[in-house]
Amino acid sequence: MNLRKIAVQLLIVLSFVTAVPAANSQQGNLRGPKNAPPRSSEPQPQTQREAQSGTYGPIVSSDTLWQIAQSYRPNNSLSIYQVMQAIYELNPDAFEQQNLNLLKDGSILKMPSEIDISRVNSRQAQEKSELDSQKLQSNTSSDKCRNL
Repeated sequence: MNLRKIAVQLLIVLSFVTAVPAANSQQGNLRGPKNAPPRSSEPQPQTQREAQSGTYGPIVSSDTLWQIAQSYRPNNSLSIYQVMQAIYELNPDAFEQQNLNLLKDGSILKMPSEIDISRVNSRQAQEKSELDSQKLQSNTSSDKCRNL
């Protein structure tokens, strides 16, 4: 009889031990500024968080404008370049050297409405993106030559 009680108590304890990590794994991680420890919150897909709050951030070094625009794009009739340009136009201070590729860590981006995105000329937005990429590459090449 005593052995049966111990077995039941052991099963109860084991069920709690396995339930706690399972409950913790259902929480999402929020990203904060660089070097900040992750914080937990209710799980919520990034696109829903962006759409509800109208903001994205804070920016961390692994964020790219392309990835943000791709996840935020409201529909496939709008190009990624249009979304990127609309975000840039709303947040010029969030970029270094007016370059789409140089997001400043810690920035909070205001996200444009679908109407604002649709007003951006797709061809001009793509040209701006390509020009900024070329500028970044030439600056990187120049920096490498200086270090030699």
